Amino acid sequence: MTPLLQVDKVSRSYNETPVVAGISFALKEGEILCLLGPSGSGKTTLLRLLAGLEQADSGRFLFDGRDLATIPPHKRHFGMMFQEYALFPHKNVAENIRFGLERMKWSADRQQQRVQKMLSLVGLEEMGERRIDELSGGERQRVALARSLAPQPRLLLLDEPLGSLDRVLRDRLAGEIRSILKSQQVTAVFVTHDQAEAFAVADTIAILRQGRLEQIDSPETIYRRPKTAAVAAFLGFRNLIDCSRHHPADFFYPLPPGLKRYSGRLLIRPEGARISGQSTSGIDWPQLTGKITKKQFQGQIYGLEIAVHDMQLHFALPIDPAPPEIGETINLDINPQALVELEEEK
Repeated sequence: MTPLLQVDKVSRSYNETPVVAGISFALKEGEILCLLGPSGSGKTTLLRLLAGLEQADSGRFLFDGRDLATIPPHKRHFGMMFQEYALFPHKNVAENIRFGLERMKWSADRQQQRVQKMLSLVGLEEMGERRIDELSGGERQRVALARSLAPQPRLLLLDEPLGSLDRVLRDRLAGEIRSILKSQQVTAVFVTHDQAEAFAVADTIAILRQGRLEQIDSPETIYRRPKTAAVAAFLGFRNLIDCSRHHPADFFYPLPPGLKRYSGRLLIRPEGARISGQSTSGIDWPQLTGKITKKQFQGQIYGLEIAVHDMQLHFALPIDPAPPEIGETINLDINPQALVELEEEK
């Protein structure tokens, strides 16, 4: 399938400081891409370049085979949704949703039908006449989404749309946004710094760091196989072993064959450990031994910190059987699939 959107070696600098540096990727029709990264990684700048609100220094954007440089922003038929929502306080809910349709000169009947459909889509069927200042944060977010979807944009750009909401509401609405976009077969680029949000919304995640594209993959691949130590650290992984300083044989017995000559960075994913003798694979897993320095019951798991050589390693263990107490030695079987050899950073 030919990509709907192609981003080809796009760069942008401010005062000679690169903010977006040679980024390339492609997006299929109906796909949801999340640009994920910390503040200052270039994700919002990339979104603004795509929208035409800023101009790239080099590279190009192709949309449906056409160079966007030849298409003014107002003729691209892209929708945008921001963290602030930018709703009109003097208009009610239905009037806010209708705004883009009026500008497109839809007939009154067609506008009314579309507004009602959008209200139903976001679960606000009975709130069309409600004033904006009477809405909760979550309801305003739904109105903003309905308004951005009403004109049937070919591409929807969302810049931290859930950033002002509390954690519980953000988690719930992230899943709802994905369901809504998928039900309408909307192609979207979603900017966020929140990993849980990206995993809940995206078909594909692009991780940006200091203006560069570090990795672009499915959410599952991003989690299971982060490419570099920078990506792993951003995702919150802490078990990063420098094998140029510590040979893998210092940690594991028996040593997995693939690690015998490895001298780069090694990640141990925290959920890949079991108390020795508890793995059910039927295959011998490599074993790691250390002293428990921290133990915390967290409901579905035990959070465990153990000292191995001069490192503190962190694991998430099932609650049964309960691990030994702080100060005691523990033997852990490590799933080989939880050992990730990381690439050297460029």
